[in-house]
Amino acid sequence: MANIRRGLTVSIFLLLTVLHSAAKTAESRPLLVDKETGEPLILASITDRNGTMIALTGNDGVIPELPTNAFPVTFSYLGYVPLEIDSVNSENIRMVPKTLDLSEIVVSPGMRPLLHITGYMREYVSSFGSKDSLTIYKEAIVDFLIPIDKTKIKGWQKPRILTSNTYSRHTNADGLDSVSRYADEIFLMSYNLNVFPTSTSNVLNLPEKIANTSGIASETVFTKKKTKMDWQKNGNVIRMNHDIMTQYPNHAYTPNALKVIGATTDFTEALSSYVFINSDGENTITPADLSQISLSLKMTGRGKAYKWAFNTQTPLDMRSYIEIYITDREYISEEEGKNLKNNPPVIKSGISTPKGVVEPHPGIQKIVKRVKTQDK
Repeated sequence: MANIRRGLTVSIFLLLTVLHSAAKTAESRPLLVDKETGEPLILASITDRNGTMIALTGNDGVIPELPTNAFPVTFSYLGYVPLEIDSVNSENIRMVPKTLDLSEIVVSPGMRPLLHITGYMREYVSSFGSKDSLTIYKEAIVDFLIPIDKTKIKGWQKPRILTSNTYSRHTNADGLDSVSRYADEIFLMSYNLNVFPTSTSNVLNLPEKIANTSGIASETVFTKKKTKMDWQKNGNVIRMNHDIMTQYPNHAYTPNALKVIGATTDFTEALSSYVFINSDGENTITPADLSQISLSLKMTGRGKAYKWAFNTQTPLDMRSYIEIYITDREYISEEEGKNLKNNPPVIKSGISTPKGVVEPHPGIQKIVKRVKTQDK
């Protein structure tokens, strides 16, 4: 009996030692943080030297272990200047916040219950199979129509593509390295992005700490659907990270609609981020306050469609990062809304990067250049 007790004591001691060591290791990992406030930047995208998205920071801002051949890596986070680093040590990595000024909103006299928003959208997709890898970059001009008063017009909160360019690169273990303007729609996830956090009135009440502070503040709240909202405030700039996955058991969700078409996709991360410019100091946020929007997704594809597209029987690890920069806003009438729905704006000038928005990663620029060269 004494030997059993002694053995049990030793086992418990060893278990506690292992747990303590693991906790200590986790604690020693550096964080990605805001340079001004020190707040952790959660689920920021990390791209390798080629512009391929390889990882995300953790829910607490922890920077994961990164392969040495990935450096220099670039951290990207909504409302911050992208940061390239050559190595990661024990010190926290600090990103500089940068917000874009909102265009002056156009208000016309009369009944104007609809808000028309246009924006510049980028979508980055990285997918890895057992042998293949796929990188997709898509840029587009998009618009939204949002009811802000009583109206029979439903509008739309997901991006409507007015014009777009798509660039992809496909590599495999057999030496294939091809580029194309084509990308299968199953890999593009921008249809998941709402321009404004779900609200029947399209108005969000600020949490008490955020509303009552004119300087720097942060607060976490949970919605009725048990989704998590992390709010951060710095002057009139308000950021909100909306973790959609907390409502699902084990932080995972597989949409039935994708199963039906043979594209079974297991989502394990889905974080919508919003930057608002609250210049009027009100205790509420509306779509008119939007400056930038992003969606970070992490998923595994294991349906027939993925197996066919990649000619593989193994699951595909995929990451997607979408960002939208608001370029124009205008209140319009119901009649104008009906016309807008049936007759989308025609973009004749092509797609150009808005002023103040940084160019994409050099690795992505190389893919774009290869595709354009191939077109000639």
